Amino acid sequence: GVAATMLGQQMTLVAVPYQVYALTGSSLLVGVTSVVALVPLVVFGLLGGAIADAMDRRRLMLVTGVGSAVTSALLAVQALLPGGGNLALLWVLTACVSGFTAVNQPTRSAVIPALVGAELVPAANALAMTVRQVGVIAGPLLAGLVVDTAGYGWAFVLTGGVILLGALAWWRAPETNVPI
Repeated sequence: GVAATMLGQQMTLVAVPYQVYALTGSSLLVGVTSVVALVPLVVFGLLGGAIADAMDRRRLMLVTGVGSAVTSALLAVQALLPGGGNLALLWVLTACVSGFTAVNQPTRSAVIPALVGAELVPAANALAMTVRQVGVIAGPLLAGLVVDTAGYGWAFVLTGGVILLGALAWWRAPETNVPI
């Protein structure tokens, strides 16, 4: 689940700025896109841990994962609009993806002790960090390949599918709101 989610998130980080530049030809607007993504990341990042502590983490992983996948599907649809997409819609969807990511990330970290037990937390954290780093490298590489060969619309389709797979990996996980 972590691997698929990280891969999809990193692919989005490449495809969105590429589409903004393709739509506008403006490096400044690519930079503005980063701010559009940053605001919900900070706001929901501050709330993400509290939200994860207030409800079943498995359910929250499903909600944020499916939300990210649906948003990626909407990113794909807008990329297919006449003219190659709509900047305002792209920014709204980018903000949504950032919000889902900001809640999903601390939830992924908080769920580890509930799944593996206290004695395996160090090993599980090391494995999770390794998987995240692989996603940080492989996601942009894959996104660049897909954007270059098939276009950013298909990059968003693939992103949505990969993130959905990551979310569904949590479907059979036990409830994780039990304190360790």
